Amino acid sequence: MFVMQKDVVKAARRFSLVITTLTIFCALTSFSPARADSCLPPGVKAVWDLSKDHNFHSGETVEKQIIIINNSREKVTCDCFWSFELPEAEKGRRKVIVETGEQERIPLRYALPATLVPGEYTLKMKVKFSSGDSQEDCFTIHVLPQAPSVKPLAKIALFDPKGETRRLLGHIGVKCDSVDTNTELSPYNILIVGKGALTLEKPAPHIGRVPVGLKVLIFEQGSLITRECTT
Repeated sequence: MFVMQKDVVKAARRFSLVITTLTIFCALTSFSPARADSCLPPGVKAVWDLSKDHNFHSGETVEKQIIIINNSREKVTCDCFWSFELPEAEKGRRKVIVETGEQERIPLRYALPATLVPGEYTLKMKVKFSSGDSQEDCFTIHVLPQAPSVKPLAKIALFDPKGETRRLLGHIGVKCDSVDTNTELSPYNILIVGKGALTLEKPAPHIGRVPVGLKVLIFEQGSLITRECTT
């Protein structure tokens, strides 16, 4: 039997676990960020847009980038320095040439040691421009204590043919049983439908027990499924 409850799919909420990139726009100026909007000469622009993503756990990877934008009328050479104040300091340097109206991106990627002590660690950068100006910025990374393993009181079933959601739940310590379309769900309190698990061609688990207490959590599905079930 092909079962796909439109009312359940409508209740789905998009779920994502993303570590966002910190973007630092470095303009050709030595003005402080507080004065950037009102005091910059024509052709030079400084925009500071810091990602709010600053909380991590030991063992995770921090990915940031420096973006240098040349809004002046001439080509500029930039000498970039950066450091990450971990117990074993990470440092780097790169020289780039940015044409007028162009930008250069310098990706930074740091694997936090599994034994890193929770606390604050600062990522710093300094850019020296061939015009004689320079610009500095820093960003604080907060390393949080590892959360204790989750011990759910409910029994959880997981319908996840692709396996992506199982890996995510396993990473945060949530235990669940894999089920297919023929599994009897009466022993379970919660059914989780994994990311991208639903298709128009294949059946889904029967959720007839929803009226008697079965809770269904649906992760993000494809646009075709969402469109079909909301029209």
